[in-house]
Amino acid sequence: MAACPFQIPAYEYDNALTPQVRKCTLCFSRLTEGKRPACVDICPVESMIFGKREELIEIAHNKIRKNPDRYVDHVYGEHEVGGTSWLYLSAKPMWEMDMVKFGDRPIPSYTEPVQHGLFKNFIPPVSLFGFLGGIMWLFKKRDETEGGE
Repeated sequence: MAACPFQIPAYEYDNALTPQVRKCTLCFSRLTEGKRPACVDICPVESMIFGKREELIEIAHNKIRKNPDRYVDHVYGEHEVGGTSWLYLSAKPMWEMDMVKFGDRPIPSYTEPVQHGLFKNFIPPVSLFGFLGGIMWLFKKRDETEGGE
């Protein structure tokens, strides 16, 4: 839950015995039937649109161009953290409404150098498993000499 930058996963506070953390699945069962998510179908003012990302970005920029007094000239999610699956238009900047202000750099790009450094040439994992195997071998020998088996 804490790892989601948009605070989307929700904790089931009404279920005290077996609570779960849940998030929207975009009505996956409806999508497999070729339908749109239920929230998009039922929205009376059509404030939600579902489709391919490129088409949605084009629609968003057209709306901004046609209504410059109604929308901030920014499609939130187009470039943030490398681009997101959700896009937002607003009359004021999203961070003024408690949305996180991200840069354009994708989040995995921060951790990739660490992972590549750790696992370069597969030496650290092999060394770790060798070290752990050595400890197991030592303790197994000690148990055998003490009559542990």
